[in-house]
Amino acid sequence: MIRILHFADLHLGVETYGRPDPQTGLNTRFLDFLRVLDEVVAFALNSQVDLALFCGDAYKSRDPSQTQQREFAKRLARLSAAGIPTFLLVGNHDLPNAPGRATAVDIFDTLQVANITVANKAATYRIHTAKGPVQIVALPWPRRGVLLSAEETKNLSLEELDRELQRILADILAVCFRELDPALPTVLAAHISLAGAKWGSERPALLGREPLLLQGNLSHPHLDYTAMGHIHRHQIMGPEHSPIVYPGSLERLDFGEAQETKGFCVVELDPGRKAGQRLLKLDFHPVQARRFHSIEVRLSPEDAQPTATLLHTLEQHRQAIEDAVVRVQIHLHPHQSRELDDAEIRRGLRGAYFALPLALEVEHRPRARLSLASAQGRTPLETLQEYLVIKKTPATRAQKLLQYARRLMQPESEDRPAP
Repeated sequence: MIRILHFADLHLGVETYGRPDPQTGLNTRFLDFLRVLDEVVAFALNSQVDLALFCGDAYKSRDPSQTQQREFAKRLARLSAAGIPTFLLVGNHDLPNAPGRATAVDIFDTLQVANITVANKAATYRIHTAKGPVQIVALPWPRRGVLLSAEETKNLSLEELDRELQRILADILAVCFRELDPALPTVLAAHISLAGAKWGSERPALLGREPLLLQGNLSHPHLDYTAMGHIHRHQIMGPEHSPIVYPGSLERLDFGEAQETKGFCVVELDPGRKAGQRLLKLDFHPVQARRFHSIEVRLSPEDAQPTATLLHTLEQHRQAIEDAVVRVQIHLHPHQSRELDDAEIRRGLRGAYFALPLALEVEHRPRARLSLASAQGRTPLETLQEYLVIKKTPATRAQKLLQYARRLMQPESEDRPAP
């Protein structure tokens, strides 16, 4: 039995919602991402994993800092020293901004680090594990400008360009499939979007059109498992005997991923079985990703103590707030915004890992107006009283306003002291 650990989309370098760590000087969110990577490495070392398969996007940026590269290399060095082969597929975030330049992970190949293979081009690789060889068909992120020449595509529409790129990628995979040895366990590793896959919150941030393949493009009878990267939501597609799997990203990036469980996959293949029937087991292992928690509060217009109401609500969320990235959205009325005590509310968010600035949404109700007919024949005081009823003014406040109105409406002679 060969055990393969499949993970993807690490995105080292994301620092949103972080702060400088007083002990290391590093951003605390950077440390979050390293912590979940440490969970992956620890599992590989302690659970007899035969192959670590990373399906792209090691860093947030194509130009990672020296510190980011150092910390990523530390973790890979632990796998290398333990004799666990690690396969690094190049994702879109790992690519340089011009052809001919090195990818963000090419350094491991250049230094010929033991037990690490970098797949920066589509090809079939044979990886030797402690339990025998595994062949991997690699499809790194396709560079549209490299695959499609300007001369061939200058008169094509965007839809025609997409179809042409899909055809080229399918042809590339077909060539790789013809090279497969049916006697060996076979995995397809791809960093790409697949039609029918469910996107996480990263989808709206993607600009322009991107390569897209159909499930049929990834289908071949010799494949035992298809390991995907690029989409941040964990999901399993394709046939049960040879599934197509996105493990998802290892750490939450924003509130759009608040409800997604983050982790990695562990696959068990039986080399003794026939091609396409070797999958014995597929498990998803969650990691302790940073929690994101949203709190929405709607204040009634009669609430004269909005701060106290908010503090009570925050106390009800106390357990969820603890050590989480928290945002609070408050729906309130214009007269209540002046009553909010921001410092008190901040103290109510104690224990949060990071608290976003309060989001206030002021609800403006349509202005109440008296009809001309209803005002005729009434005294000013009666008109004011009806107006307060229409405005649904709290009884105590209405009584006080009427009291002031009576004083203002008294004849001037009654207000003056006698001579």
